[in-house]
Amino acid sequence: MPDFPHSFKLSEIPPNIYLSPAFLFSWWDAVVQRNGSKVALEDKSPDYCRAREMWVSAIFACCKRISSGEEHWVKPVYDTAPDTIVAYMKRDELGFGQMMYQIEVTTCGSDDKSLEDVLKAKLDKAYTQDTRIVCYVTELPEGELIRISKLKKFVEANNPRDYEVWLLSSIVVDDPDYEVPMRLICLTSDEGYDIDYAKEKLVKNIGDAFRIADGKHTNREGTVPLLGQITLEFPQTTS
Repeated sequence: MPDFPHSFKLSEIPPNIYLSPAFLFSWWDAVVQRNGSKVALEDKSPDYCRAREMWVSAIFACCKRISSGEEHWVKPVYDTAPDTIVAYMKRDELGFGQMMYQIEVTTCGSDDKSLEDVLKAKLDKAYTQDTRIVCYVTELPEGELIRISKLKKFVEANNPRDYEVWLLSSIVVDDPDYEVPMRLICLTSDEGYDIDYAKEKLVKNIGDAFRIADGKHTNREGTVPLLGQITLEFPQTTS
C-alpha cells in the first residue's frame, strides 16, 4: 500500500478514510476535557457540528456492532447530505465491499421549542430513502419529558418519506422500559440499545482507521487496509 497521511484536519478527512468508534470516543473525550462539555455540546461552528455528528454516528456504529457482530466504521460527508456514513465490510464474489448506512444527525437542546419540532424539521426534508435520522438530545426544553410511545406516534404521523428515525439520549427517560442513562432507541421499529459508554470506550477496534481502495483496485483478499495510529485535529470555533 502506498504511503498515506496519518494526520487529518477535521474539515479535510479524505472520502475514502473511515475512522473507528473507539478512536472517535477517545478523541471526543479529549475535546470535552479540553474545552468543556458546554462548548462541545452547544458550539454552533461547523467544526463542532461535524465533531458531534461523528460522535453520534460512532454510537450508532457500536450499536450495530453489538447487533451484528460486524465491526462498523465512520466517515464524515462534506457539503451535502447525509452528515456521515457508517459502514462495515462484507464479502462477495469480488472480495470485500462496504455496506453503508447514511446518517443524518440533528440535536435537541434547551434552546429548541420542542423535541417534536426538531424531529419534524428533519422529517420534512428530502433525503435519500435509506437515510437514518438520529436525534441526539443534549438537553430538553424546559418542562419537556421524553415519552417514547408519544414520539413514535408523532413520527408515524409526520414521516411521509418513511425515514428510519432514532433517538439518542443521556437524559432520564420518563418511561419504565427505558431507564438506563444512555439509550439509542429506534422510533420507527422496536430496535433499541442500552449503551454503557464507559465500557464501549474499552472495546478496541482492529485499528484507528482504514482506507478504502479506489474503484480500480478490488479488494479480493478480503483484508481491511489499516492505517494504524492516526491523529485528528480538534474542532475550532468561529468566534
